[in-house]
Amino acid sequence: MRYAAILLLAAAPVFGGVKVGDAAPPIHLQALIPDRPVDTSLNALKGKAVVLEFWATWCAPCLDAIPHLNELVDRFAGKGIQFISVTDEDPAVVEESLKTTPIHGWVGIDHTKAMFKAYGFEGVPDTVLIGADGKFAGTVNPALLKASHIEDLLAGRPVKLPVIFPDLSIARVGDDGPPALLDMIVRPSTGGGGFTPGATKFQAKGLTIRWLMASATHVPFDYVVGEAADDTTRYDVSLTAPGANPVAFGKLIPDILCTALHVTIRRETRDIDGWILKAPHGKPEGLKEPTTHSRLGRVGRGEFSPTGASMGQLADLIRGVVQKPVADQTGISGRFDLTLKYDDKQPESLLDALRGLGFTVEPGVVPTEFLVVSK
Repeated sequence: MRYAAILLLAAAPVFGGVKVGDAAPPIHLQALIPDRPVDTSLNALKGKAVVLEFWATWCAPCLDAIPHLNELVDRFAGKGIQFISVTDEDPAVVEESLKTTPIHGWVGIDHTKAMFKAYGFEGVPDTVLIGADGKFAGTVNPALLKASHIEDLLAGRPVKLPVIFPDLSIARVGDDGPPALLDMIVRPSTGGGGFTPGATKFQAKGLTIRWLMASATHVPFDYVVGEAADDTTRYDVSLTAPGANPVAFGKLIPDILCTALHVTIRRETRDIDGWILKAPHGKPEGLKEPTTHSRLGRVGRGEFSPTGASMGQLADLIRGVVQKPVADQTGISGRFDLTLKYDDKQPESLLDALRGLGFTVEPGVVPTEFLVVSK
């Protein structure tokens, strides 16, 4: 339970609007447990110090703090201070919880969450100290509230509470810390354009959402669609994770982009007109065993010479030239080098070159994966 309390302490909301020395916001409650007149009881608080504990029956750190707070209630009984535990829950739920975990101070019901809002709270637990003069003296996690704090409050002295919200900012540059294990920047572009992929880096400058998503998901640019994909805003992106698992890093990139750019993506298969690539006579002689492990080669400007490519990859490269999907139905396995020439002004002349090599290339409907990008 101590671990849970530490987590909640780190995640507690920043105190909003009220500063030490300010008049504390009025106490608004719709009910008190055990049942008593609310107005009369609250009027009796004038001239008393108050400890307001914001809690809930479902909050484990809140329940963990109750015995500690009960000890403080008992210790300062009759000394001009009132402890009030405030929740927005149904009284029946609260009363059931109190059967197993009794609270020695008052328990107040704030259905409207007026007090939560007045103090800027969104999470629990949080404890507020109010002096006998009605001024706000500070806020603290209940687990860190000490008897010495209460003594200072009653004596009208400044209450030196522990720092709940330390400076957690981390500089990207200019500090003495070790290199980041994961570093992310996504922002509107400052100019330029280009893309640098890598096993554990994804760096792009001046690219649109369509280009970014195509690069991140390996879906061809033409098949990235949707209203968000049509956005012409350009972005700079730098994602680096030195030493990370490349596969895990690659899977993370689309999610990071979706979060930063406020979009969602889904893959959708559509049947569109394209080409069917077959090899009716087996492997054509023009397919050569690869001479290098490199898969770069050259494709474009009339030259089609991929290296170390599978037939599926060849089909993708052909698609890039003819701008229509190509389905590999050759049944040929392995990787190959291939060299062909075609007329760059007539891209489909590449299909004739493939036919001359021994392939058949026929028009047909090709199931094609699209990436739909939505706002």
